[in-house]
Amino acid sequence: MHLLLVGQGIAGSAVALLAEKAGIHITNISLPLLSNSSLVASGLWNPVVLKRMTLVWRAGEMLEALEQFYPWAEKLTGATFYHPKPIFRLFHSAAEVNDWQAKSTQPLWDTILEPEIAELPNFVKAPFGAGRMKRTGWVNTWAFIEAVHRRLQFQEKVFFEEFHYDRLKILDSGVEYAGISYDGVIFADGIHAWQRNPWFPRTFMRPTRGDVLTLSGLPDNWDFVLHFSHFLLPIEGNRWKLGATYDFRHLSPHPNLMMANEMLDELRKIANVSFKVEETNAGIRPNTKDRRPLIGAHPQLPQLYFINGLGSRGVLMAPKLAEWLLDFVKKGSKVPAEIDVARAFEKKK
Repeated sequence: MHLLLVGQGIAGSAVALLAEKAGIHITNISLPLLSNSSLVASGLWNPVVLKRMTLVWRAGEMLEALEQFYPWAEKLTGATFYHPKPIFRLFHSAAEVNDWQAKSTQPLWDTILEPEIAELPNFVKAPFGAGRMKRTGWVNTWAFIEAVHRRLQFQEKVFFEEFHYDRLKILDSGVEYAGISYDGVIFADGIHAWQRNPWFPRTFMRPTRGDVLTLSGLPDNWDFVLHFSHFLLPIEGNRWKLGATYDFRHLSPHPNLMMANEMLDELRKIANVSFKVEETNAGIRPNTKDRRPLIGAHPQLPQLYFINGLGSRGVLMAPKLAEWLLDFVKKGSKVPAEIDVARAFEKKK
């Protein structure tokens, strides 16, 4: 089986490596090193929606796949990008502490939440303390995507160029692009699907812009990830990432300085620290209306496959979604109904 893979962000990179493992030959067309949401992303993974204290959909399966995939991908590519690291969630009330401790005794939650109240350095204002989370961390998305791209280049499986949707020919039992025939095409084209892909259910998308700041000058012992109203993540080179915003109205890929300043104000409220803003970045996330990803095949054109809509949880979800999609492509295994792309076409006649 020979498939065309369009796009190589976090999801496309996972598909590329797992396709190789499954014995599926792929040819990738992408410009992965250009600015997009996968590269702007902090790379933080966390199986809990901390604002509502609920688990992400299929959190256990997502975590198991993630914990196997990224260490394996590091060995395969010879690169370093996987960084398990605890996240500390700042408590704002005694009720939040009680809720945390109650959940920490429940199945699956007990593998993620530590029941004891954690103490943070004095420069963090934490009158109620913080909760420590396990099975969390961050992936250097730039290093991950670049490592996969190098492997595809070495194997001569990639065309480093823009994909032109109008040049794709739909055949009876496959597709053709630039004079080469394929058994099908996997679109892992992220926000570009919403912008330009004529076969993608674009009206089902609800894109969101996110701003992420890179800071320097924070205390050297700020070596932990902190979630308050935003997150602060220590990365390489004595720098930290602060993020992220969620903006459904202004879908520009350029940073919004007003929203960036709001994040900085929130940081000042919870910490007595000084810092310097080194970079401001923004990306547009491919979110969906029901906040669930989209994988599977086009209902009328079964040689067209999709993996999209991962939103802000690309690092967490990409390994398992790519596995499910490739099992569907190769073995005909069913895609979970909650994320089947067919649901986005149901109202179309």
